[in-house]
Amino acid sequence: MELKEIAYKDRSEFLRGFAAIIRKNNCGNPDEKIMFLIIGKYFGFEEEFCKESFEYLMRNKYISCSIFY
Repeated sequence: MELKEIAYKDRSEFLRGFAAIIRKNNCGNPDEKIMFLIIGKYFGFEEEFCKESFEYLMRNKYISCSIFY
């Protein structure tokens, strides 16, 4: 399956799910951030958007993983 065959919404849901896993583990180590940025770029998201999303997710203690499901 090629990337163009995957709907933008599905790519977004996958990235959000990956973010939820990182958040649930309460990690956010550099390797996870790099993986998040690589996946986001591959899926067509702007790098700055991915960086800001990741940082916000890691520092906001009020975000529950349940919002991702």
